[in-house]
Amino acid sequence: MSALDTSTSAESVKVTITEAFPSRPLDEIRESADRPLVLLFHGRGGDESRFVPWIPQLPPEYDVIRFRGPLAYEDGYTWATPVTPGAATVPGVSYGDGAAAVEKWLDDNGLDTPDRDISVGGFSAGCILSFQLLERRPDRYTTVIGLSGCISPENAVSPGRADSPTRVFWGIDPVGDDFLTSDRLDATRTWLSRFDTVELHYPNTGHDIRAAEFADVVAFLKGSGSRP
Repeated sequence: MSALDTSTSAESVKVTITEAFPSRPLDEIRESADRPLVLLFHGRGGDESRFVPWIPQLPPEYDVIRFRGPLAYEDGYTWATPVTPGAATVPGVSYGDGAAAVEKWLDDNGLDTPDRDISVGGFSAGCILSFQLLERRPDRYTTVIGLSGCISPENAVSPGRADSPTRVFWGIDPVGDDFLTSDRLDATRTWLSRFDTVELHYPNTGHDIRAAEFADVVAFLKGSGSRP
């Protein structure tokens, strides 16, 4: 896995990550490049507490960092300026801007080193951000976890498979989740076809996360693949 290249480092960053919540002191994580690192991103209007109930399920050898979105939104935070459906342009802060802010935070904190195994994952808007991170750097992340989300409208869908070692877990309720319209599902499936992707369905979940889904996430992170 490659470290942050100079073109990304030099990129103008519109927003800054100011709140991150590591499972151990950052100095200890920085010095433990042999331990897998998982980055988690909440949905729009939520915050870093979204994943607290699930953290104990992760293997103890994993380090985890939960991030708070850089933009205030309703009673919580988000990663990009909300886009009006059908809008031709993305105003304000895009998901690309949010992803650049995450990349800069990792680089500034000495965590984006070539020998470090990094996985990213998120719920809803956090899923969109995770997919945007993968779009920008398809050779960087070991695993990407997308829960109840889709690709960003700013993502360009490239034909064919990407030359990427990344494994992707996409957990959705394609019938009961009103956020995941047929257009969003189709576009995301086309984009994910470039990667080694497992798509799992969780009926009657709606726009949420269920315990069984996160158990599958843990198995996927551990390399066990999808459930039978």
